[in-house]
Amino acid sequence: MALKSCLIRVLMLALFGLVLTPGMAGAVSYASYKAHRVVLRVKPGNTQLTSPAIDPNSNTAKRKKRTQYNNKIKAIFNFFRRERKLVGKVKTIAKMYKVAPIHVLGAIAGEHAFNVNVFDDVQKYAMKSVLFGGNRFVSFSCRKCGMKLSEFLELEPLKTCKRKKGSQRFWSCAENVWIRTYYDKKIDKKKYPRLRFNEAFFNPYSLGQTYGLGQLSPLTALKATDTVHKLGGLEKLDINKPAQVYRHILDTDKNLHYIAATIKLAIDSYRRIANFDISRNPGLVATLYNLGHVRNKAFGLYKTNLKRLKARKKLLYPKVNYYGWFVNARQKDLEKLLE
Repeated sequence: MALKSCLIRVLMLALFGLVLTPGMAGAVSYASYKAHRVVLRVKPGNTQLTSPAIDPNSNTAKRKKRTQYNNKIKAIFNFFRRERKLVGKVKTIAKMYKVAPIHVLGAIAGEHAFNVNVFDDVQKYAMKSVLFGGNRFVSFSCRKCGMKLSEFLELEPLKTCKRKKGSQRFWSCAENVWIRTYYDKKIDKKKYPRLRFNEAFFNPYSLGQTYGLGQLSPLTALKATDTVHKLGGLEKLDINKPAQVYRHILDTDKNLHYIAATIKLAIDSYRRIANFDISRNPGLVATLYNLGHVRNKAFGLYKTNLKRLKARKKLLYPKVNYYGWFVNARQKDLEKLLE
């Protein structure tokens, strides 16, 4: 029996790596970290007593009124208490994607505490015209560079992206190529704008780039479409059908699928790439949901820690931003909503 138990443990280590708590992080070797034979478990909660600075570009920072911020927090928690059916859907859909429902609630709460304001009512009206008008009135294109998204994806530097498996890897690759090769550059006498990929190609009517309950961008939804199709059974998104993409984002039930899938991809990426299990820390998950560029951040942390281990320095753990700190600080309140 003891031999059987030992063999099972060896098999688990081979498949999933050695799982360590923060107190055991000093035992991590350069070789085991580099070969992804170790997973560092991040504990719940905030490690700092006060919140990091709020992003100056967030709507909260622009308001500069603490009372409005507190009122928005009260409003979103009252909304969850009132919409019990929605909370039930959150729990059901989170289970489909094998993520804790608190991550989905945390992402929504963070967006509505910091980023959503009355401007979004204008968004809704404008987007309704897209839904009823169909694809004739909107397309994924870069007006400032006179190019459709489908044309951009056929350019030579994008060929490497087509070899990437899965929608998350493909669209992350396309975004990186844009930043590295085209962002604010002149190529073959064509000037490309100083705009983020999402802003350049996914901003019809210049009314913002995120929509719906979880404030999702079309790019985020496209990254998650394979996961949503596989685990949630929704049809795959097609860049040649922009109205379909916006319908999925603006429909509350479908929006929840993309939130859960985006969270799952973030947790999986940090475990697989950076060797960190962040699934027990809602604030870290919320931070990544807020910031995006998850694969880039995971690779960045992985490379930084390889250098630190080589220099015999302590590992760096992922950190929350103001958005994630808020979610961790409100974890008990969020958990009560799920009871």
